[in-house]
Amino acid sequence: MQRSTRRKTHLILGALLVCGATAPRAAAEITVDADYPGGNIVFERIEGDHVYLHQELRDTPIWWFYWNFRVTGAAGRDLTFHFTNGDVIDLQGPAMSLDEGGTWEWLGSGSVSGASFSHTFGAEADSVRFCYAIPYQEADLAEFLAGHEGHPHLAEEVLCRDRSGRIVERLRLGKLDGEPQHRVALTCRHHSCEMMSSWVLEGILAAILADDDDGRWFQQNVEVVAVPFMDKDGVEDGDQGKARAPHDHNEDYAGEPLYPTVCALKNFLPGWSQGKLRIALDLHCPYIHWPDIYWVLVPDEPYQANTRAFLTLLADIQEGPLTYTYSPANTVVWPPTSPPIGTKNFGWSMTLPGMEVPTSLELPYSTNAGVPVTPDNARAFGRDIARAIREYLIVSVPPPVSADPGALFGDLTSLGGNPGPQVETVTISNDSSGAVDLGTPGITGAGSGLYQVTSGPTQDPIPAGGTADIEVTFTPPAQGGSFPSYVLKIDAHHIHVSGGSGRFRRGVRPRGPRHQNRGTRSGRSGDGRGRSRPRQAGEADHRRLGGHAGISRPLPSRRLAVREAVSGHRGVRRQRPLYQPVRGCFDGQGRGQLHGLRHQRREGRHLGLHAVSRQRRRRQRDDVVGKRGVEGKTLGV
Repeated sequence: MQRSTRRKTHLILGALLVCGATAPRAAAEITVDADYPGGNIVFERIEGDHVYLHQELRDTPIWWFYWNFRVTGAAGRDLTFHFTNGDVIDLQGPAMSLDEGGTWEWLGSGSVSGASFSHTFGAEADSVRFCYAIPYQEADLAEFLAGHEGHPHLAEEVLCRDRSGRIVERLRLGKLDGEPQHRVALTCRHHSCEMMSSWVLEGILAAILADDDDGRWFQQNVEVVAVPFMDKDGVEDGDQGKARAPHDHNEDYAGEPLYPTVCALKNFLPGWSQGKLRIALDLHCPYIHWPDIYWVLVPDEPYQANTRAFLTLLADIQEGPLTYTYSPANTVVWPPTSPPIGTKNFGWSMTLPGMEVPTSLELPYSTNAGVPVTPDNARAFGRDIARAIREYLIVSVPPPVSADPGALFGDLTSLGGNPGPQVETVTISNDSSGAVDLGTPGITGAGSGLYQVTSGPTQDPIPAGGTADIEVTFTPPAQGGSFPSYVLKIDAHHIHVSGGSGRFRRGVRPRGPRHQNRGTRSGRSGDGRGRSRPRQAGEADHRRLGGHAGISRPLPSRRLAVREAVSGHRGVRRQRPLYQPVRGCFDGQGRGQLHGLRHQRREGRHLGLHAVSRQRRRRQRDDVVGKRGVEGKTLGV
């Protein structure tokens, strides 16, 4: 290939030409090259034990910092490498491999002085590779797939061929036989140099294929599609990939795509998702010298609120050495001054039917909160992300629904289009044998920022056989959309109870004879002709609650029952309405979509009950502020 010929071997003979001096024979035998997958360097000269070089930008018109080169013939030498085009060494110094890229280690910051680093080559170090970070190439993916060959929950497919003719892999994992309850999309390496994110992706994939509780849950409930190399040519050729002219792969989602991989993904995902694509994670690495993990959120609701719920779950359940701290600085909303979000992968993903969490990870290249980033702990962080995906889909997403049209739009009167806050009363009944301390109730889960506990409980503790009320205020945002269910948190026992607003689009009402005499949203009742009329004062909404017929109550109340579980621990069980709202979302052009009516029962779980045994339950609702005044290019996506 023409691109590869620009990085052929450079023979270091500079020492023979400097000031007419005669160099030792060993110096003439030292070579620097980048003639292998992922290689990138431009050699300038050598003066004694000092080597001068710089990164090759190629079709990236801005300054960037990726490099990857090999030194041979330097055994026993002490060499200093000087980069002449800016400081391109990260916080852990260079990554080094002594076995042709098989294994890597950080040289450490002690080897660095400004834009230079030094290394003493061992007596047997005939070939040593140095890289800006720890590479992840096609060969690494092939090794991972070989380790899972024949796995019944892994399908290796072809997304397309890149412009050079290379095959671009598409993987499907999880539940591959029959219809899954949810779908998840994972993409990586839109910017070819952002190598450390690939180790995170590998950890997510390994967790989905694992023979443990998390893996088996994915294999029974979720189909995942993953594209490990969105810029396959750039990864193998060693390009910067970021901001390449005329635009890079992650700016190719508006209009007709320039790149085959983006075109193929845009053609594949909408049909594959079938309205069940809930989460789309695009994995990246940020700018040079970035010290901690952060996530980039879309500004639109309810996607931003959903993503915040997902990230708080991740912050709570993570167990690996790389940790994400939920904070305004590490939870960045895409700023309006940056390029249009519709050109980005997560901005385009937001428009797909059923989407709830479109977001982008930024994993530092070398150091997170003072901890060196390695393949092992990056994989561990990927496993944490997989567990957070599972928790989100179980806890925060409303359960599947039945096809009864009488409750299409849920219980909240705010769904009628009223612009102001709406209050919902939650009645908690203690059916256990002793008093129950509720503690301080709070709202967590997807869309938690739209809800607030405004009063209650009316008594605490609740005596045996007694009740208490809590008022929950729902404040709809200005823009219509699909709003997540709330999760009531009883802090004293760490119990979450799913409930909430349901999915809707403003301006849509149930129509036709199937809806006669059924309650519709906005506190209105059917008139027998598919139209709606205002519900009369005192008129009850007759529903079957928890399987009990004949219970009448006015909207918008809910009832929760406290009971003692078999294990002896007190729990909370919600007597759910038999019928729940269907999902809805926008199609990106202002048109609402209603997706699928599904049966209410999931995996034998009691709907509405999820006892969470995690020890850490940090919930923060800080308003988002810009990350150090970042602009679009600094966000890294």
